[in-house]
Amino acid sequence: MQKVVDFQNSYDFPTPTLGMSANLPHITLIQSFFPVSVISQSSLKSIAANIPSVISAPTTGLSYSAGGWWFVNFEATKEFKYAQGAAFKVLEPHIDLTEIDREKDYSQYSELEQHNYFTYGYRYAGDAFHPHFTMGHDEETFEISDNLIHKFETKFAEEEFIFDRLAWYELGASGACASIIEELQVKTSTV
Repeated sequence: MQKVVDFQNSYDFPTPTLGMSANLPHITLIQSFFPVSVISQSSLKSIAANIPSVISAPTTGLSYSAGGWWFVNFEATKEFKYAQGAAFKVLEPHIDLTEIDREKDYSQYSELEQHNYFTYGYRYAGDAFHPHFTMGHDEETFEISDNLIHKFETKFAEEEFIFDRLAWYELGASGACASIIEELQVKTSTV
């Protein structure tokens, strides 16, 4: 993960600035509104019990998404989908739908993403799951050169990223992991 942080910090990406103590690179399985009582080691253990092992995955590249988002993408493998399913199985009954901002303009979301947001509070659920790290977010147009995309793809072409923990985190700017509230190491054998 440190290499992704170093790459982002070497170029003029929009915020949030990634780091290893704040704004950690991460893949969000579910992002919604939960009562404080659910944010615990117990819920992480329940999710981890349904994830067969650590996930190892290469990146599929750097991309731009509507709304000013820059992502490091990963293939939505069966392992990632299984992990998201495990998180939803444990957490879906606790989602507080009254907290969802229904007045915000969601026109940049696809129809499926809008449905997911209003149903779960997270647009990248189920068939819309899009495993990624956010490299930056800027409502203004942020130009990224083909040269920078090539540099990224060259640097990370053979890189396997290891996803070996689950965490509850405090939501920061643009979905960043402002700080970890609870964390749990998952099984150590790789998928």
